[in-house]
Amino acid sequence: MKRTICALIIVAIGLAAAWPVHADQLDDIRAAGTLRVAVFGSNPPFGAVDPVSHRLVGYYVDFADAIARRHTADGPNDPR
Repeated sequence: MKRTICALIIVAIGLAAAWPVHADQLDDIRAAGTLRVAVFGSNPPFGAVDPVSHRLVGYYVDFADAIARRHTADGPNDPR
């Protein structure tokens, strides 16, 4: 009986972990007027903190800025 309960719990956890997660649709993001992108600051050259300006720099930041410029009228406006 204990094995059956443990097996059911493990299966339930596995199914919960595999449940699909959906990001907002592009129209929802445009309607909100905000695009939020998370970048790790300790993974150069993809994301790092500039030692002089203390701002995030790297490929991911450049990519997020390009997406913001493409999908908004005024481009990126977050001071990071």
